[in-house]
Amino acid sequence: MPELPEVETIRQDLAERVAGRCFTGVELLWAGCIDRPSPEEFAHDLPGKRIAAVERRGKYLIFRLDQSHSATGQAPFSADDFAPPAERRAVNDPASVEQSTLKGASGSPPTTSRLQPASLRSSRGIDAPAVAASSRDLPLKAQTSDLGTAPGGYLVIHLRMTGRLRWRPAGSERHQHLRAMLALDDGHELQFEDQRKFGRLYLVPDDAALAQVLAKVGPEPLEGMSREAFHNLLSRRRAQLKPLLLDQRFLAGLGNIYVDEALYRAKLHPLRRSDTLSPDEVDRLYDGIVDALRQGIDNRGTTLAAYRDAWGTAGRNQERLLVFRQEGKPCPTCDTPIAKIRIAGRGTHYCPTCQPLP
Repeated sequence: MPELPEVETIRQDLAERVAGRCFTGVELLWAGCIDRPSPEEFAHDLPGKRIAAVERRGKYLIFRLDQSHSATGQAPFSADDFAPPAERRAVNDPASVEQSTLKGASGSPPTTSRLQPASLRSSRGIDAPAVAASSRDLPLKAQTSDLGTAPGGYLVIHLRMTGRLRWRPAGSERHQHLRAMLALDDGHELQFEDQRKFGRLYLVPDDAALAQVLAKVGPEPLEGMSREAFHNLLSRRRAQLKPLLLDQRFLAGLGNIYVDEALYRAKLHPLRRSDTLSPDEVDRLYDGIVDALRQGIDNRGTTLAAYRDAWGTAGRNQERLLVFRQEGKPCPTCDTPIAKIRIAGRGTHYCPTCQPLP
């Protein structure tokens, strides 16, 4: 599953290429990848939106949108539209998707008697606006309050387990697991691929709707989290470290890979309870989290299976992992074989000597 470093790598790649570009068309090859609004509304409303910036919140990619000056002026969707109605639950069930095709243009939204279109197309002719300043210097942190107001709303993409987002020339060969294609006005496409069909796309109209999508995302562990704030956050919890750090409500962006790597760097057993840590151990954990995430970003992510960057290239951090999936290999510090156990259903890697359980 892509974690913070993988999503941040994709954000940095795309920020340089797509800031200032306009969406000109949408093709949904599996409508179940759209969480909100409806697939029909998504395909109708996204064309004409201009990308003001590409940002990140935890494991979510966030495209801040403006309304293009050349858009046709159709009425925007309302705040009520972002919440998926109960009758759309079937759309999110891969087994329920039926084979039909819908087309949407700049007039009224497409209509259909079916809720589960397998393919949706929408396009709109747009004059290319002047390219906005690159967002390559956006900070790594992206608290909800830092994202600013987006007059055109937000496009949010959650890759989840096997999702990929690729920037490719229009007409490129399509991957067998392509689920959505978002056309841009410079002759390129954003292609959303997802083998397991867990990833989701959201198009929301305003800050309040965005906040609801991100309601269960905790604070950012890099620039958004000071050492003092981390001490305060941890002092309020009494839980085993491994499941606590995996909880996105506690801290955003960490997953199985970087939790194991951070705990090893901090020399803390993954079953250790958070309320037993000394101030020095909390400092070590803070440093371990930051160092593990920074190394992952510097090496453009960890590719163990599905993850690829925006160009379709594997990351390099898998070559520098200290304990994750290193069971049986000597510890980099003491040569004790790395052990693997299961905690909360997740494979967990640690050194029994360097990370003792008191």
